[in-house]
Amino acid sequence: MSLNAASKEKPVENFLTSLIEAYPDASMRNIAVLFTDVVGSTAFFKTRGDIHGREMLRTHHHMAMSIVEEYGGSLIKEVGDSVLVYFPDPVEALKAAIKMQHKFLLHNQASSPEDEIHVRIGLHHGKVIVEEKDIYGDVVNVAAKLTNLAGGDQIFVSHEIYETTREAPLAQFERIDFWNMKNVPDGLSIYKVIWEDAKDAAPSRKILVVLVPDPLRPEIRGIADAADLSRGDKDGPPGDECLSISTSQGDKPVFAYPTTAAAVEASKRILSRLAQKGITEADVVLPVKIYITGASARDEETILANGPGTDLDILPYGGIYVSADVCQQMRSHQRAAGESVILFEPAGRLFRISGESLQQAAPAAPSSESAAPATQGAYAPCFYCGSTRHKVAACPSRTLTEAGKSIHHLGYFPMQTIENLAFSIEGSPLDIEAGGSLFWTGTAPGGKELAAHAFYDIRSVYQLRFFHILWNSRAESWDSLHGALTENEGGFAWLAQDSLRVSNYDKARSFLKLALERKPHDYKAFCVSAFLNIELDNIPEAISDLKKALEFTSFNVRKIYASLILARLHKLAGDTRKSKYVLGTIFSLDGGCREAVYEDIIFRFEEKDEKAAIKKLTRLVRDDGDFFVIALVDPQLAPYRNTIYAHLTELLAEARKDALSCLEDARKEFGRFRSLLPPSALKNIEPVLRDVEGLIQSESYFGCLDVPHRCGKIRMMCKNAIDGQAQAITEMMKDLRARFDNADAFLKVYHYSHLAEKHRKRLSYLKGSLQKIGDVRYFESSGEFESCYHMCQDISSQLTSLENKLEVLDLSANIIHMCLKFLKYSSIFFSIVFFLGIFIFPLMADQINTALAKMDISLFSTVWSLQKAFLIFGGVTSLVAAFLMTVRQVFTGDKQ
Repeated sequence: MSLNAASKEKPVENFLTSLIEAYPDASMRNIAVLFTDVVGSTAFFKTRGDIHGREMLRTHHHMAMSIVEEYGGSLIKEVGDSVLVYFPDPVEALKAAIKMQHKFLLHNQASSPEDEIHVRIGLHHGKVIVEEKDIYGDVVNVAAKLTNLAGGDQIFVSHEIYETTREAPLAQFERIDFWNMKNVPDGLSIYKVIWEDAKDAAPSRKILVVLVPDPLRPEIRGIADAADLSRGDKDGPPGDECLSISTSQGDKPVFAYPTTAAAVEASKRILSRLAQKGITEADVVLPVKIYITGASARDEETILANGPGTDLDILPYGGIYVSADVCQQMRSHQRAAGESVILFEPAGRLFRISGESLQQAAPAAPSSESAAPATQGAYAPCFYCGSTRHKVAACPSRTLTEAGKSIHHLGYFPMQTIENLAFSIEGSPLDIEAGGSLFWTGTAPGGKELAAHAFYDIRSVYQLRFFHILWNSRAESWDSLHGALTENEGGFAWLAQDSLRVSNYDKARSFLKLALERKPHDYKAFCVSAFLNIELDNIPEAISDLKKALEFTSFNVRKIYASLILARLHKLAGDTRKSKYVLGTIFSLDGGCREAVYEDIIFRFEEKDEKAAIKKLTRLVRDDGDFFVIALVDPQLAPYRNTIYAHLTELLAEARKDALSCLEDARKEFGRFRSLLPPSALKNIEPVLRDVEGLIQSESYFGCLDVPHRCGKIRMMCKNAIDGQAQAITEMMKDLRARFDNADAFLKVYHYSHLAEKHRKRLSYLKGSLQKIGDVRYFESSGEFESCYHMCQDISSQLTSLENKLEVLDLSANIIHMCLKFLKYSSIFFSIVFFLGIFIFPLMADQINTALAKMDISLFSTVWSLQKAFLIFGGVTSLVAAFLMTVRQVFTGDKQ
């Protein structure tokens, strides 16, 4: 029962009819609307502050939206602590709601009580008007009302959702009595989802078959009748019938099937029936192409609205093209079921089902695993590289002295390109002449040349160039050897291996003899002797040399190396038991030795233990991405390439999913901080973001593995740029506050306040301007940083001017102080001189005259002349004494 039909008194406001009238061209659609709301967000902001509050909301939005996108939902808007999204399919909406609550439960279990996030969810289904960035209708209002009525960690759904999803085994429902709830409209039935014991359900995906007729052949549209072409055989599997028929942009028929097998069979049937209808007798290629892809509900919407995409446009007509995910599913499931394997041909980013597979009306096309082996050479497998087209002594790898780079370069190629190159070295590559160089400078070679390089690099550990790395290495673990450099030591053993490299066997024997005479237990000499015997096809002696090398060394790294050589000798000699035994001794020394693990994987494939082999290979690739390429290129694994390709596709999809998630996080982080970043930072970050997008678009495994590091670099660049701005402003503000404090301290002790009053007011104004800037942590744009920086500079400039004026005040105060001191001392001295000259000298005039007469001095004829002379001399002396005392106090800092 819908809400509109059941409402009697005052239902949720119904304005759908008026909206239809107002928007006659808008699209009406049945969708499920989901609201989330964080419980207690207001209290969280009050107790934890704005920074933690915003971080909590970002966590909520990120966790919710990652699930919404996974289940094919679309964001309508984010409003504060709520998210409004919609789903084309109500079942997918309920799955997403249940998974959200499970995810928030796990988050809360791993968080402290104050950091927990409790969410309530409301869900309703019905018709709405959909515009580009919003939706309108009662469905939105009801979903919002259900959310408000729900409590923390609860999911409330409407009767429409209950009716649509109750048949799906997702969760139990409980009818809610809301007689005691306020503001509940009449006719609204509420159900609570019991999600705690429900299991997370994977997103539903259909397999879509899109029929793309040639637009230049209008008659094909009438022949490509959807109802006729979708009709299958009566004896077909009952669960593989067509689920739905739609039309995408450009009137392209779109069929939905539950399985890839059903979609492929339907596609073959469609081509067959079109051929039977006889478009024209002269037609060699049917003027139609078929595209098969897996799609969520949202992907289906996109295809119906925009068509199958541009990847299909450039591909020729008359074929069936599948997406990478469909190709992977078919390769893995068909082999597991023991069915005939469909062959695929790379077609850009898609795969084309080969013509042989399309003609499987009678016999099934042979799989690549049962195909005849590639043409072999006339020689036994080369110890160094495995080729059968040359002798060991003529192997091009003997001329190499450094580690190869081809595996690394191939890792940045799309999988289908690597697989395509692998066919060029099936069994053995077109050998490069021993005199030529396998290495390049600058850019890497392309095509078959790069594949040939990779052929020799696969087993570089068994070649002389790796022995050079081991020669003087002091590495404590086997893994640390791979990044080491070649070291030359000299000595007879080194000269012996150098002679061996150029096929001068006589010199090699002579130098080995000298080396062993000087050092009878020389590990290196026995290893060189083993290589010499291998090239001379004396395998028993080579095995004996290696056993002696193992006996005369105590270093695990050297033991592992000799054991790897020994295991390969036993394998090439056909003694699998001994080879596996030696590998076991390597595992006892180092269980993580990648080369030994890889050899064990090959053994397991050969023994038909594919499950264990794939499990170990998957773990090995996760530990070392190089083996992703090696597993695709290695001719030894060619018979198992379909199975390997399927599982490696899963690893690539996993890496790509992680890369897309990291890219989305980096974009959100960049978008969140974009307004805060200065132009110089934007100029540096945007190219890195484009590089990351290019890595993902390359569909390469190494590219996807590089993305998290690059995204981390983007986040770090954003953080450093913002922190740099904030730190610069913070330091400037700190410096300004220190200068304000110094100015305040000066004005507080300044004696002449009437002279400093206007400067005190100016200082107060500047301090107020600085306080208005606020906390840089809450700035929301780079303009605020720039404005703040200029404001600080302006305040600094004005403060500098004020400080200059305060210095003038300080100077004037010192001058006044000196003058007062001088007046003080001079008045004291003048008083003393005046007192002596006026009152004391008259009493002593006679005695002074008598004393002067005895000395025949008669300068003063009267008492007054004597007094006057004393007063003049005493005054001058007083002035000089007062000046000297004043200067002394100034220099000693005494301002009392």
